[in-house]
Amino acid sequence: MGIGRVKRAASDETDRRLYVTVGLVVVVGALFTVLAALDLLHNPGLEHPWLRVACFASMLVLAVTLSLQIRIKSSQQGVNTMDAVTLVGLVLVPGSWQVLLTAAVVTTVWICKRVATIKVLFNAGKD
Repeated sequence: MGIGRVKRAASDETDRRLYVTVGLVVVVGALFTVLAALDLLHNPGLEHPWLRVACFASMLVLAVTLSLQIRIKSSQQGVNTMDAVTLVGLVLVPGSWQVLLTAAVVTTVWICKRVATIKVLFNAGKD
């Protein structure tokens, strides 16, 4: 029984540190999302952005849901394409559109995958 208590104490400490780190990521992500929304209200940036917005949103959905699996010797490596989509998005839409679309699409996809709330918040804030 002593081992269980030690493990639980370590787990509680780990959970507390995890919540602090995830909370910081979520707060910073939310701050940038609010700033992007305010910027978009004052300066829309594009006159007819809907085709570009739809293209970028569909690329985001694919980047979040798909992962490339590469085998190197005896190990499997997963490669995410989110960075490439972010760079292409900078060409297609202004920065404020990109921040808002990324937050909305990533949150929606992770909720549809039925992932734990803390993981949804972290992934939305991180991306």
